Amino acid sequence: MTSAPREVVSAAIEPQWGMNMAREDASAPVIVYTAPNPAAAEIVRAKLEYYGLRAALQYESAGRMLGLIIDGWGETRVLVPAEQAEEARRILAESDVEAGEP
Repeated sequence: MTSAPREVVSAAIEPQWGMNMAREDASAPVIVYTAPNPAAAEIVRAKLEYYGLRAALQYESAGRMLGLIIDGWGETRVLVPAEQAEEARRILAESDVEAGEP
């Protein structure tokens, strides 16, 4: 899986979390789950937020706008601050969420 450039992640997450993405620190976003479609990612995000973690989604806007979920177009990544990544992975491992790509 190829990861999005830092600028793409920054544009999506910085306003939501109020982060300065230029620096490498414990609050930089980390992918903890890759869902095959937006609905599955929303469920994972809701679960993490239920446990008090900050979570955001990253996806290709064209796939979401057009409703495409084939060939990776619907793939949606769930991100959390690096400082919460280990706890997020533990929560997902202990839950009924099927394993996605980290």
